[in-house]
Amino acid sequence: MSSAQYSLAVSSGLGRRPSGPDVGVDTYRSPFSPSGQAHFVWSERSLPLSYILKDNTLPVVVKISEEANVRSEGDNSMDFRQPILLYRQHQVSRLYARNVTSSSGSSQKEVGPYVVIPENYKGFFRPCDKPGNPIASVSAVAHLMPLSMLSCTRCDGYVCVSPIESDVMYQKTSLQPGVYVIKGIVEDEIKIHNGGHKVKKTKVVRCLRCTSEDNNEVLFPLKSSGEFYVAKVDSKSSRHDSVDPSSRVYSWTELADTTGHGDVNCDVTANLVHGNQPSQDCNFTGTLAFKHVTKDNTVIGCTMLGENPRLFELSLNRGPNFVLALNQDCFHTDSPLTKCLKFAKQEFGRYVSEIKVRRDFQVEHAELREGVK
Repeated sequence: MSSAQYSLAVSSGLGRRPSGPDVGVDTYRSPFSPSGQAHFVWSERSLPLSYILKDNTLPVVVKISEEANVRSEGDNSMDFRQPILLYRQHQVSRLYARNVTSSSGSSQKEVGPYVVIPENYKGFFRPCDKPGNPIASVSAVAHLMPLSMLSCTRCDGYVCVSPIESDVMYQKTSLQPGVYVIKGIVEDEIKIHNGGHKVKKTKVVRCLRCTSEDNNEVLFPLKSSGEFYVAKVDSKSSRHDSVDPSSRVYSWTELADTTGHGDVNCDVTANLVHGNQPSQDCNFTGTLAFKHVTKDNTVIGCTMLGENPRLFELSLNRGPNFVLALNQDCFHTDSPLTKCLKFAKQEFGRYVSEIKVRRDFQVEHAELREGVK
């Protein structure tokens, strides 16, 4: 994955040859092709993306219409006149937010471009206007028994190193901060691996059994202390109704009102307390002013001709016209298309759950949202 600049010039006139009134052929430099070149036969009709996808099955290759006036931004600019692979449509609610920074005194100001957070983002937030009060012990978390918790400090515990049912074995370790899905309370004699061939049996008084973010089973002794927040609760549980809001962290969908139809305006400022930051530079401060929630209909695309493919999103609701590549049979050959298609398949799930930075390329006043891989 790379955030290197994507900008390769079309070989001027190279490979251009008449092929009927409705098509044109171009040749491009390609580091993935054995010959160093990639050939595309273009339709001479330019259409909005929504029209192209209505009549064609993804994946397809397109390039922006020559009539479009493109102005890229900064070092992360992309050359949309080069062929791009459109991989999959994606429709999801997204939060648009701005970074907030404190200046002199107590005044705050919004900085940088919009950051765009999908509804399946795995991070958690705390409202800025409500002081947090973390839970101090594992036993107190166990009393509430939420669906998951956020541990903010290292905590002594155990990790399962041999999940074989007939010979489950644990190792004593320092459990890292992170989100843990709570499975229940265990009280049993467990095998503890001390290194080498030595195995020691010990009585674990009581432990909270959890699954970590990397899907490992871990045990938190109830007597352990630390700083914990309730992450997810069961709305149908009466026990969870008693959770102190100051001991909660929230997904953005819990803080923003997403019950309405269409776009929803927000008035929330929150701190990101756990979760991946944007990979693109956006003056990220960790404090975000929630602006509005929009249900976007986009298509996930992939650059094709640079040394390092990158994923991006294009809006289907508005934008310039594009031209379709007609030689789609080359998806079944060893070409740049197959390599980029493989990359898009591998990275799609991770990409659509990341925070992205909105980049306005001002293509006929269209909004193109780019997330660099």
